[in-house]
Amino acid sequence: MKRDMDLCREILSTLEEMDGHTIELEKVVELLNKPNDVCYHHCHILSEAGLLRERSKELTQQIPNIGYSAPPEQFDHSKASITVHAGMWIAYSLTWQGHEFLDQSRNPEHWEKAKSVAKSSGTWSFSVIADILKTIVVDAWTQQIG
Repeated sequence: MKRDMDLCREILSTLEEMDGHTIELEKVVELLNKPNDVCYHHCHILSEAGLLRERSKELTQQIPNIGYSAPPEQFDHSKASITVHAGMWIAYSLTWQGHEFLDQSRNPEHWEKAKSVAKSSGTWSFSVIADILKTIVVDAWTQQIG
């Protein structure tokens, strides 16, 4: 799955706007109208990047394999059930770095400019985008006071 920086920004912004300290992924998915697996992946990589705190909990259960049948002498118990994994994701909060990133990317013009610069340079990494945003924000501030 490819990383979608626009979705990362949307997730952070959505989490910032939500009430409460712990937020379930299903609420984020509902608000963003994106597939669960895509949101889960992006929330996880946002956590890896240090932009939010997360807790993942994997639930595993065995269910009967209704498609399996065999005569008693050939019955294989290992094929009689299927292991199902269901995940649950909870974001505790944005980190300081997550709030900083949102503050720098809040202006849509700054965000679009940062994406354009990153694409033209051939890299689309978080650290490069963050550095470009910092430069854009500082340049805008310098022009205001200058």
